[in-house]
Amino acid sequence: MGEDTPTVRLTKSGIECEKVGDGAVTYESGSACSSVTINEAGTYRLTGGTLDAPIENVTIAVAKNISDPVHLIWDNLHIDNSQLEADEPVVSAGKSTTQLNITLKGASVLKGSGSYKETPATAIINASDAAAVINMSAHEGEEKTASLTIVDSMPSDTDFGANGPSDGIFSKGKLILNSGIYNVTVNGDCVKGTGKDGTGGIVVNGGVLTLCSHQGNALKSKNGNIVIRGGEIKSTYTKDDAINAKNYNVVIKDSKIEIDHCYGDGIQGENVGISGDATELSIRTYFENAGINYYDTSPGSGKQ
Repeated sequence: MGEDTPTVRLTKSGIECEKVGDGAVTYESGSACSSVTINEAGTYRLTGGTLDAPIENVTIAVAKNISDPVHLIWDNLHIDNSQLEADEPVVSAGKSTTQLNITLKGASVLKGSGSYKETPATAIINASDAAAVINMSAHEGEEKTASLTIVDSMPSDTDFGANGPSDGIFSKGKLILNSGIYNVTVNGDCVKGTGKDGTGGIVVNGGVLTLCSHQGNALKSKNGNIVIRGGEIKSTYTKDDAINAKNYNVVIKDSKIEIDHCYGDGIQGENVGISGDATELSIRTYFENAGINYYDTSPGSGKQ
C-alpha cells in the first residue's frame, strides 16, 4: 500500500475519497442504512470508525459483473450494523464478480445485523457467485498482528426457523485464508466455502483462527474440500461440527487444530488425511463416538 493507493474513508456523514477515479466508488445515503459500492476493479484502501465509535448502519458492496480482481485493504475498519433492521451483509460481492482479495491492516471489526425478518439470512461477508474466490491475507509485515473480528449481533437463542442464521465469511466458490488473525463469533457457520463437485471449498494456508458458532459449524464446505496446511485453528464452541466437508475431503498437514465444546463431530468428511510432524490435533466433543467421523483416514505423523 503506497501513497497513491485510492482511499475511501467512512465517516458518520458519508465518505471521503482520495485518488479515487470518477464513478469508481459511489455512496448512497438512506434513512435506515447507507451503502458504499465499489464499481470498478482495482485496489482500494477502506478505513473509518474506531472500536469505541464505529461507523453504524452502512454496507459495502462490490458491484456485480466486474471481470478483473478487486483488492480491498481494510485498514482499521470498524462497522457496527447491530441496530440495522434488515438482514444485509456488511460486505458483499455481486454475481459474476469472482475475484475478491482482502488485505488486513491493523485491527478491523465488523458487526452484523441485529434484526431477523424471517427471510434467508446472509453472511456478514458474502460472495454469492459459484465461481467466486475470496482471498484473505495480512498486510506485509503484519502477519502476526493484523486482525479481523466478526460478530453476529443476533442473540444466540433466536429461533431462525427453516431459514437459518447468518454465517461469518462465505464464498459460494472458494475461500482462502493465508495469514492474519481471525476472530469469528456467529450463529451460523463461521467460515464457509461451498464449492462445486469437489472444487472450491476452504483452504487455510496460515494465520490464527478462533471460531465460535452457536448454531452451526466452525468450518464448512458443502461441495468442496477443506485443506488446512499451516496456521492454527481454535474451535471454541460449535452446536454442529467443528470441521465439516460433508461428502468431500479434509486434509490437515503441519497445522495446530484445537477443538473444544463441540456438540457434533470434531471432523467430518468422506476422507480425512492428517499428516506432518508439526501437526497437533486435539478434539473434545460432547457426544459418544463423535470425535472423528469418516470412512477412510490416514492419520500419519504428528501429535494427536
